[in-house]
Amino acid sequence: MLYTEKYNHDVAIQLVVNGSEFKDFIRFRDILRSDERLLREYNELKLSSSDLNEDEYREKKSKWVQGILMNRGG
Repeated sequence: MLYTEKYNHDVAIQLVVNGSEFKDFIRFRDILRSDERLLREYNELKLSSSDLNEDEYREKKSKWVQGILMNRGG
């Protein structure tokens, strides 16, 4: 992850090398791009998690993402 302090809010940029072990990030991105319902669910999950601490949020999001990847042939 690359971080910047250029903005007044958190911004992170994630780069994934083609063919790397992190290809699921690309799969997940493509799934969200192709399914507006899942994109809305993902955004709702993020908004509804604003009261969680960082670890709780990451665990909740990770479980949701893994479920999507598993249901989409992963």
